[in-house]
Amino acid sequence: MHPLWQRYQVVSIGNHRMVDRSNVFGGCRSGNIWCSFMSLVLWIAVYIWLINDLLAYSDDTFSWEFADQVSWYVPYCCWLPSKQARLLQLWDVLGIPHQRPKQIWGSPLDIIGFEVDPNLLRITLSAEKHAALVSAIRDFIAISSTRHRRSLRQFQALAGWIQWSFNVFPLLRPGLSQMYGKMRGKTKGNALVEISVGLCNELAWLADHIERASGVFVFQSLTWLASDADLTLYTDASLEGMAFWSPSRSTGFHSRLPADATGTIFYWEALAVVAAIDWASHVMTTSPRCLLIYCDNTNTVDMFNTLHAQPHYNSLLKFAVDRLLATNVDLRVVHLAGVDNGVADALSRFQTLCATALHPGLRISMFTPPRDAMGGIPVMNFPPRSTRQPIRERWSHERLVRERAIALGYALRNSSLLAYSSALQSYLTFCRTHDLPIEPTEDTLSFYVVYTSSHIRPSSVTNYLSGICQQLEPFFPNVRNARRSQLVTRTLRGCHKIHATEPTRKRPLLRSQLADVLTSYAISDDFDDLLFAAVLSTAFHGLLRLGELVWPDHTALQDWQRVTPRATVRSMPNGFSFSLPTSKTDHSYSGHEVVIAGSDAASDPVRPFRRYLAARDRLFPLLPQLWTRASGLVPTRSWFMRRLRAHFPADISGHSLRAGGATALAEDGIPLDYIQLLGHWSSDTFQLYIRKNPVILTALLFHTADPLT
Repeated sequence: MHPLWQRYQVVSIGNHRMVDRSNVFGGCRSGNIWCSFMSLVLWIAVYIWLINDLLAYSDDTFSWEFADQVSWYVPYCCWLPSKQARLLQLWDVLGIPHQRPKQIWGSPLDIIGFEVDPNLLRITLSAEKHAALVSAIRDFIAISSTRHRRSLRQFQALAGWIQWSFNVFPLLRPGLSQMYGKMRGKTKGNALVEISVGLCNELAWLADHIERASGVFVFQSLTWLASDADLTLYTDASLEGMAFWSPSRSTGFHSRLPADATGTIFYWEALAVVAAIDWASHVMTTSPRCLLIYCDNTNTVDMFNTLHAQPHYNSLLKFAVDRLLATNVDLRVVHLAGVDNGVADALSRFQTLCATALHPGLRISMFTPPRDAMGGIPVMNFPPRSTRQPIRERWSHERLVRERAIALGYALRNSSLLAYSSALQSYLTFCRTHDLPIEPTEDTLSFYVVYTSSHIRPSSVTNYLSGICQQLEPFFPNVRNARRSQLVTRTLRGCHKIHATEPTRKRPLLRSQLADVLTSYAISDDFDDLLFAAVLSTAFHGLLRLGELVWPDHTALQDWQRVTPRATVRSMPNGFSFSLPTSKTDHSYSGHEVVIAGSDAASDPVRPFRRYLAARDRLFPLLPQLWTRASGLVPTRSWFMRRLRAHFPADISGHSLRAGGATALAEDGIPLDYIQLLGHWSSDTFQLYIRKNPVILTALLFHTADPLT
């Protein structure tokens, strides 16, 4: 007996203390003597005192009793189950000592740490021990900058605790694969062992299942025979493919090995079994209660019967356990000789004629192996990792779905979503009017293009098609292929030619016109006048879109993320700057820095901006937005356009400010690429704009040294 355990084995006889270092007092036959004595006591209890169904394990005696069969036991002054009270009376007669704390009974009953419920015939952990085990696992893998490692002794303690729990959670054995792999070959208890990402994921998987597990139900866990199976499947794999089939359903499935994957025949045999489990528990309408799978690979049979595998195969077991627990399927994997597995072997080699000859009437289909189960083997030859990856918190599937939904919500602006919804309604109305199916085929989209182009501009139809694709893609994944087809693109090109019209453009605002307006507001102290003059001059000199400075009129399109903050304003000796949170051409979503330089001309933008900023900071020091009206609200497009109409005719619009600023720069001899950079134009769009605007084109030709290079 180990010296550390001897101190717990001290027997007192009178004033003497005897250390039990080698079974009782050094006698090697003491165990036999005890068993003989206790057997005699049990024989008396069963055959003389007629206490039925009495069993014993070492010095623990146990049985069962009906809940209403109780007797008063005088020495303890309490009610006990009748069999238990009778047994204690026998011990009193025989002079066998006993203590009240060790006489336990009830439902459920705590036995060697497990909670046994005789009425439900269930063995599980108590709620307290359940929570303690889950908490210990999560604390072990808790992420911290200084806690990437644990001592080997901590590994062993947690592994032993988890292994003990497998008595009631037997299907969760794959949760210790990587942990045992980490401990293998190590002997120093204080040595630190790294907690890898794979180990964190595996233990998190284990903790999640333990939280939801209810324990072992005895009746449901009894061994059943092959004849009791609700569904029987046969699996096989070769170097060409995998297969499984069901004799009772005359249905077979086979699949080619993934072209980008590498693995042994053992891996493909195991994956074939996993695919069969997935089909039986997920694809079928009703999952079988008892599932029997025959396989001719002994390693695969052993892996599923022991639920133990090397870490790179363990993902197969975890996936199988997930499916079994989710559908309450009881699995048996049994070995059979290869000569008796002819149909599955023929299917795995894609010898369909041979398979149908062995089982006439066999219906054969293709299947795709579950990719989630293939996490244990690389499907691409990635280069080796040169740097250690940080351990990050594992997200649940529900959180992944939620975060993806949030990201998709930010992918499009509200204005684009509104336009896309309008495009979809236009398409649906067209389909209903002409009795066409809603599915966006090449024919349907080309008909829609022809019809709609006769009512609106073909350029708008192009935008409508983008909205239709975005809205219908979740329901019809091939909609973009139909949109890019030759039939649709050529129809749209023809409609552009048939319905071509002369473009109408607003005149660019001239520098002299801007100077006149700024001069008229130079003596005004009205706050909204100061705001209008500042926005007008800033948009002109910054080549800004009006929508980047004011809010849309439609309240659903007003987004605070697009409002310029006051805190971004920076004052310079001869100018100022501020940041646009986002813009139409900002694909990196990092914002744009707008720099406005001053001048000595009457159209100088610095003076009206500084006058407005001083008044704004005096009246509204706590408001976050840079541009605000006297009412404290963000200015809207309609507010700005009403004031603009008071000074200019209808052919001057919000876009005239941006065009006028570009024209003024061209008149000053600024090169084309500089104007493009300042205006944040994409290359194609800007060149098209220059070619079609005669004012800017003329200015560039006559005021730039080398304008077209």
